[in-house]
Amino acid sequence: MFSLVNKNWKILSVNHSLVKEKNTIQDIKLLFEKYPLKAIFLTDENNKLKAVLSKGDYLKSTKKLNWNFSPFYLRLDKNVTDSNLNSASRYNSIPILNEKNQIVKIIESTDLGGIEAKGTLYTSFDNPLVIAEIGNNHNGSVVSAKQLIDEAKIAGVDAVKFQARSLNDLYINLSESYLNSTDFSTAYTVNQLKKFNLSQDDLSDLFTYVREKGLVVICTPFDIESARFLKTQPIDFIKIASADMSNYKLLSEFIDTTLPLIISTGMHQLESINKLSSWLRKNYIEATLLHVNSTYPTPYSDVNLRFMSSLEKLSTSGLYGYSGHERGVHIPVAAVALGATIVEKHFTLDKELEGNDHKVSLLPNEMKALVYNIDTLCKALTGGIKKKSISQGERLNKIALSKGVYAKKPILKGTQLKYSDLIFASPCVGFTTEEVNFFIGKTLTKDLDANEPLSKSYFEVAKSIKQFENISNYGIPVRFRDLKAIQNEFQPSFLEYHMFSTDLKIDPAEYSKVLKGKTLSVHAPEQFEDGFILDLVSEDKEVYKKSYSLFEKIMDWAESVKRLTGQEKINLITNVGGATNDPKELKNFKKDFAFDKLSEINRVCSNRGIHFLPQTMPPFPWHFGGQGFHRLFVNPQDMIDIQNWSDIKFCMDISHTFMSCSHLNISFYDTIDQVSNHFNYLHIADAIYPGEEGINIGEGEMDFSRLKNYLNNKNYFWIPEIWNGHLDNFTGFKTALKKLSQI
Repeated sequence: MFSLVNKNWKILSVNHSLVKEKNTIQDIKLLFEKYPLKAIFLTDENNKLKAVLSKGDYLKSTKKLNWNFSPFYLRLDKNVTDSNLNSASRYNSIPILNEKNQIVKIIESTDLGGIEAKGTLYTSFDNPLVIAEIGNNHNGSVVSAKQLIDEAKIAGVDAVKFQARSLNDLYINLSESYLNSTDFSTAYTVNQLKKFNLSQDDLSDLFTYVREKGLVVICTPFDIESARFLKTQPIDFIKIASADMSNYKLLSEFIDTTLPLIISTGMHQLESINKLSSWLRKNYIEATLLHVNSTYPTPYSDVNLRFMSSLEKLSTSGLYGYSGHERGVHIPVAAVALGATIVEKHFTLDKELEGNDHKVSLLPNEMKALVYNIDTLCKALTGGIKKKSISQGERLNKIALSKGVYAKKPILKGTQLKYSDLIFASPCVGFTTEEVNFFIGKTLTKDLDANEPLSKSYFEVAKSIKQFENISNYGIPVRFRDLKAIQNEFQPSFLEYHMFSTDLKIDPAEYSKVLKGKTLSVHAPEQFEDGFILDLVSEDKEVYKKSYSLFEKIMDWAESVKRLTGQEKINLITNVGGATNDPKELKNFKKDFAFDKLSEINRVCSNRGIHFLPQTMPPFPWHFGGQGFHRLFVNPQDMIDIQNWSDIKFCMDISHTFMSCSHLNISFYDTIDQVSNHFNYLHIADAIYPGEEGINIGEGEMDFSRLKNYLNNKNYFWIPEIWNGHLDNFTGFKTALKKLSQI
């Protein structure tokens, strides 16, 4: 099998390289003039190879073409090896034949250094392909989509991209009741797609319109039905989203086509990208890989732009590119300076429209500026690989967007798992499409219901962990769906209900039987369905009014839970707000004003039997994509200062405060001791400055042995707040508790 490791060869789409005997000399002349071809191959009606005409022989031709009827070729899966390719280096273009002597692929030497579309060669440093990603920014309107295409053309981009989805094939369950029971990010994403998804007929109309405008047509399929639809359409490239990079079932749909692929690599580490590269070579698929961080928006500190060049040897085209979700135009320009052949940015007409993508998109004038800056950079250019990690925002999006593995039907204990037992659908709450391969053929140790996500726990001997030695007073994060299972796995002192905004639609009385006698805390939501972020200290009257109105509903909900459980008082952990994305506002923040607001809220909560617990915050909140920063309870001194206004106690989020202390260049461990009288509730997790929070114990930069006094102290209640710790039968929580019990 050939490897392309030295970028000596690339896999070429064969569309323009093949002619039939009926083609005239004039036809062939036009092909050579229009496309950067090194050779043209003559075939019969069944694509069987008959002869070759090199570019050199064509140029020497006068009245008659100099066809070579004894062309050099290689056999698929027989003699396509690096050794044979090296020995055939005198050939610029080599056809790959199957057992029927049909051309299935063409391999060319890569001195062209680019990708071809519509007769144009796009290259790094000289003429990169600039893509305006329209995606779903048309908000379901064909008229808006065509307006976006028009503006993209005016801005000077080379290509526009759309997204194709069959929602019934893509998601496991689209019912309202199911979505309300899922994570907030999944419910929000699906509801957006329901409103904005275009039909196949609409997409066909748009593809034609793009071609009429002289732009390159690109589209991303998110499911099998959409992939098969796109293979029938007049498009130039297939784009595979990061969420499906390792979805080989979807990728396999393009083995038998000549369409080149563009594949994003966000949400995946180098090991997975290496596996993809091997698979592409094995199946002779021309693909260019894009470096991506799938956080919306991406913090500049997470862009990791130098990693992009490591994709050069992994792309079967020998090229690489960049797809950016950060704000501004300067990072894509830098990507071109580092050799990107493709640059992709989201595109919108109005950043205030509904939908997450609009806020990280470029407006027409910004896209025009991007194209101009790239053009000027290329004129000027004429003549260290870092470790890739998955950011916090990506972790959330990976659940909502990637495919998980679900049971197609009930599978009984003792059954050996088969692919035919499974379906692949979003959200990804168990095995990923990559992980499941390791468990095919293995025996289930317990029953699995239809539409249930598959995870490691179904292949392990059931073993309940009733207690953990050396620790006490701990709680477990919970959702209503987890209450019963939690009782079987743990013996916590209390439970902390992590509330989503959609829970405000649920009456806790529906769960009165399971709530009775429980000790519950409630973690208030901070982001709501319309994208609004709770801010109880805002100086903007309208923002504060809306925030307080929402918080009143949260208090009502918490008070209802308190009555059902029989608690005298209930803890309400709250991210109180105070973030901004304007650096100038850091100096102008009115802390006294904020303290007055929180003191009044604390009084109201106390009168309702609610223990109001503001949470300490990281400097760069994930929901602002690292572009904004908190101004309140980042500096631990705020916890001390507010005591002049109120008797407020705090929830100390260890991972948040660790990142804050790193940002402020002060001792984290001394800080905890200094403010220990001001908190009585802890969220325990590891962290890596500046933006990785909520990771498991021992995977970050913290020394937990220096915090052990708080884990058994009767004055403190705490939970292991591990991101996605509830997945796979609470593996994340169990791991954290086990490690902490050993400290």
